[in-house]
Amino acid sequence: MAKRATTHSESTEIAKSIQVPELTYQWEWQLGRIPIDKKELQAASVPYTQAVATLQSLRQDLIAIDQEVQFSFREQVEPVYRELVNLLLQGNVSQNNLKQARQTISVTPKSSTFITQTAKI
Repeated sequence: MAKRATTHSESTEIAKSIQVPELTYQWEWQLGRIPIDKKELQAASVPYTQAVATLQSLRQDLIAIDQEVQFSFREQVEPVYRELVNLLLQGNVSQNNLKQARQTISVTPKSSTFITQTAKI
């Protein structure tokens, strides 16, 4: 598990250094899944939050792109947002976590669809 975390962390740093946000958010997301496997939810929220921040920068680039590409992007990235919100709302939920969960929901692509799906979970 430690080797996997190191590899993912190194891959994230490489993607950041060559400025490829399309890969960076994916490595950050994967890096967040490692602590989840070990039930370390607090540690998982940091890379998930970084992945969402990276996605926010990508969304700005998509404004001028074809709507079909935007739809595909939303489908691919929505799980990152949903999983972060679920992480923030597990266990002993602090006011800070509630605030961050609300903020994440507000920036999630297709927020109304996301809220409906989250309510079903």
